[in-house]
Amino acid sequence: MMHLKPIPKAASIFSNGLGKRVAVRTTTYVGLILGIYFVGRFVVSPDVPGIGMTMLFLTLAIGSMLDIFPIKTRGRLNWSAMTVNPILTGSLLLTMTVIVALATIAPLQQIFQLAPLTAGQWAIVLGAIWLPMLVVETYKRRQHRHELAPWRQATLSDSAE
Repeated sequence: MMHLKPIPKAASIFSNGLGKRVAVRTTTYVGLILGIYFVGRFVVSPDVPGIGMTMLFLTLAIGSMLDIFPIKTRGRLNWSAMTVNPILTGSLLLTMTVIVALATIAPLQQIFQLAPLTAGQWAIVLGAIWLPMLVVETYKRRQHRHELAPWRQATLSDSAE
């Protein structure tokens, strides 16, 4: 980062591609929210709104935590980006475990008004939690290359020293 030129004083907060990244992330989450609720509410269990809400809760809760990793870096996501901060990674794993416990232990399901999910519904949730990360990484790799070039170059310079 220190190899990059300072951002001009008059630059917008949405400069350097931030506006595009916000738009991609927002569009992804709006589509995910509508899609998962629709699938849970109307496709896999018609007339059971609790299934749609539970699937949506799990998708957003766990998916948002996983989305922290691609947010942390403008470069490509790799294993070191996910393990560089073991306290953060451990905290996220612990929190995900608690969320899964809320959704699988009957007394906790009742307290938090979560519906029990079938294996197929869990499979949909497990697939959906990775969608925001995949969309962001695809965006970073394909359509955002010119804006990431200075960061890649700075990273290469840092690793060469």
